[in-house]
Amino acid sequence: MMLNRLMKSLTALFLLAGFGVIVSAEGHGGDQMAKIMAMLEAQQAEIAELKAQLDEVTGEEEGVSMTTNTPQGADAVGAGGSRWSPMSNKRKARAASWAERTSVGGYGELHSNHTNGRDGTTSDNHKTDFHRLVLFVGHEFNSWVRFASEIEFEHSWAGDGREGDVVVELAWLELDINANHHFRAGADILPVGIMNLTHEPTTFYGVERNMVEAEIIPSTWTEAGAGFWGQIAPGLNYNLFAHSGLTIPTSGSSAMRVRSGRQKVANAKDVDIALLGRLTYTAVPGLELAFTVDYQNDYTGTADAIDASAYLIETHIDYKHSSGLGLRALYARWDYGKDSSQSFDPGLWGASEVEGWYVEPAYRFDLGGGIPGELGLFVRYEEFDERDGGSATGAIKKYVKHEMFAVGANWWPTPNVVFKIDGQFEDAPTSKNGTQTGVNLGLGFQF
Repeated sequence: MMLNRLMKSLTALFLLAGFGVIVSAEGHGGDQMAKIMAMLEAQQAEIAELKAQLDEVTGEEEGVSMTTNTPQGADAVGAGGSRWSPMSNKRKARAASWAERTSVGGYGELHSNHTNGRDGTTSDNHKTDFHRLVLFVGHEFNSWVRFASEIEFEHSWAGDGREGDVVVELAWLELDINANHHFRAGADILPVGIMNLTHEPTTFYGVERNMVEAEIIPSTWTEAGAGFWGQIAPGLNYNLFAHSGLTIPTSGSSAMRVRSGRQKVANAKDVDIALLGRLTYTAVPGLELAFTVDYQNDYTGTADAIDASAYLIETHIDYKHSSGLGLRALYARWDYGKDSSQSFDPGLWGASEVEGWYVEPAYRFDLGGGIPGELGLFVRYEEFDERDGGSATGAIKKYVKHEMFAVGANWWPTPNVVFKIDGQFEDAPTSKNGTQTGVNLGLGFQF
């Protein structure tokens, strides 16, 4: 376009010059010639400006070469001719802008578990597992529309007959309504509990995730949905989402296990709507207080004749003091409804209410003495309802109360790398509950 303007200006200059010669030859007055000369000077100034701009663009595109392309088909340019393939300033700017607005990251963790079943009636657990590798890609389309995604590789080796899986953990679009309120839609991790949202290995104590948030909530819990989040007042935040529901089994070895009701938005069948609301208070530095309610319209799914609702309530405190002292405490409970018309009663499994709680004090400090990084020490006590390995009613696995005590340490040589060790001690009313006692080792990272 700039070259076209330059050629037009040169053409106009030659025409005006010729016209000036004609006028001079025919003896017209000096006033007309003065006007012509003024027009010529204006054209010359424009030509000089355009030439300078063209030189500047050419200089910025140094290194762009002429490439000869041999045509391979009807769409090729020319017949054995040349094709100039420069990356223009606009394309360069777009590429730089795309890179600036796109972010990548990830995290991963390796576990080595060495625990023994109680009383010899539960199998021992001795294994080493690259538990998960998660890769993150996010992109900002503009100042108010963005995308985020996480792809998770679980247990290292996926395929037929293998332990591993490849899972889309989240993939959502988010739009800013204004500075304080936002709309989000897609596949997302539900905002409930502490570890459902923040579960990178560098952010929590212990090799394995605690049982309350692994089984009762259950983390990591991904559903398809849409809704709003934002700030009501300084330090007071909200989430309000409608999302796909659970399909908790009512028969078989996983009956009434909430974790088995997740479908991970993978051709999720027979789900009914669910609603989630959450309030979070963060006005005090280092403190998070939260309360969440999740309502399931039909927690067994729509394919069966059972029509029963349920709701989950969860509340927690997560506090990190500047001195290094920390405290986490969480309570979660499911209340499952029954359907008398179908003779369906979750109480048959002891599951009318399924609950769990834990408390976890910790202390994190600099090591000093030339040893890099920080050391964190923790203890955790938790009680949770877990399904028995058998019962007097035969095949039905009833829920019974488990207790678990854990003590251990995290070492962060740098904030985004951690090495872990802990001992766990589990107890339950009978010897059939899969209780495990022993030592766990692990490492983790995020970037």
